[in-house]
Amino acid sequence: MHRARAFFFVCAGIFLLTVVGCAASVYSQYFTSTIPASQRAETNSTTIPYVGEPEVRSGEDPKEDYITMLENGYALVGYSNFNGPPADPAGARTQARALHAAVALLYYKNPQTVTETGPVVDLLTISSAMASNMGDVLNPKTETTKTSGTIYGGGGSVDYSGTSTRTVAGEKAAPQAPQMRTYTSTRYDQFAAFWVKTKPPRLGAIYRDLTPDERAARGTNKGVRVDGVIMGSPAFVADVFRGDILTKVGDVRIFQEEDMYSALDRYAGTEVDLVIERGKVEKTIRVRLNPTPK
Repeated sequence: MHRARAFFFVCAGIFLLTVVGCAASVYSQYFTSTIPASQRAETNSTTIPYVGEPEVRSGEDPKEDYITMLENGYALVGYSNFNGPPADPAGARTQARALHAAVALLYYKNPQTVTETGPVVDLLTISSAMASNMGDVLNPKTETTKTSGTIYGGGGSVDYSGTSTRTVAGEKAAPQAPQMRTYTSTRYDQFAAFWVKTKPPRLGAIYRDLTPDERAARGTNKGVRVDGVIMGSPAFVADVFRGDILTKVGDVRIFQEEDMYSALDRYAGTEVDLVIERGKVEKTIRVRLNPTPK
């Protein structure tokens, strides 16, 4: 019986550790990196690994928060996306710590009420059943059978009698149908964004390629659109704003993001003219770029 109890508690411990482990790792289980493997070395050179306790807080609007975090000098290193009951924020903190991220923003959207029917888990009943079954194995019983009769043959008949003994396991209790219970829970679409602090950027404008509609509206394929400006950056100091269209950096004409990368590599650490369009007006702005981060 003592062995049965010990066996039960070991199994129960493994069960609880499994449940706790799953809850704590949901953010890592569904994590997706936003940095391609080919760019991780470059990203590592432009970010500052966070060594303190990460900040975990609720986000408001993922799209607007994305721009705001970029403007405050953070880079998105990855996200976790899943559906279920509200996950423990401690798991997000653990994942942020593993990524050396400074901030984790958590989002809970689209609550759904889910009704499920399942068996009632009674640990005392389980332990009793396990102990009973283990007792049957550890304490076998002896079964004796008596036989007698008469054998007939050509020369007459012979009476006989005897006994036989065998060892058998004890009879197990007949299984009982589990009790069922209906559970109601609320599940959410959950999203966690992990942010790491960046080193001072060369320009500090957050730009993107123009859409086909934007190109058609402007009547040209030239330019990239500024969707945000990092606080305190050279672009911020030079009064570059959201919505500006960058068309030229120094002598480099800009048609797409790759042209910006080439221009910033060329002019990093120097003063250079930016040509922008703001509304229908073209302007030239003088700006001193930061050196390329090392």
